[in-house]
Amino acid sequence: MLIIKKLYSSFPVYAVFASVLFFACSEKKNSEKPDDSAVELDSADFYEQADDNAVYDYHRFAGIYDHESTTKGFSAILVITENGNDLAFTLSVAQAGCKGEAKGNILMISHEPTYYVGFYEADECPLQFTLMLSENKIDVKEVNLCRLHESNCAFEGGYVKRKQ
Repeated sequence: MLIIKKLYSSFPVYAVFASVLFFACSEKKNSEKPDDSAVELDSADFYEQADDNAVYDYHRFAGIYDHESTTKGFSAILVITENGNDLAFTLSVAQAGCKGEAKGNILMISHEPTYYVGFYEADECPLQFTLMLSENKIDVKEVNLCRLHESNCAFEGGYVKRKQ
């Protein structure tokens, strides 16, 4: 009877030991993804993609815009034309010995209630265009180093639409 009491009193110790041994030896589930399932991101994933069915009226932005600067000898002209559901542009700047020109399509990525935003993504000169809905104005910003003009002039600034 004494042997049964000793075995019965040490039963909790054996049960705990058996549980620890069972869980330690069981196969662990790996929650990590295998190396071959890596997700590759495209730069376009960072932009808000317009709904395929959405159609925006860019007609009112087509026209010729002059830079707001009143500096003597400086001129910058932005010409906007419609190109399907996007816009095309030609941008020229001239001041003394400095000249530059950029041409391309503006990829429209954001349509806010008071403004639209689009980008021209060329390695030589990435540009951001902000079309102000309440004004006849387009703000142009050089996103990075621009090599389409000399270093002492720039495309940046506000461009006001010419009255027709």
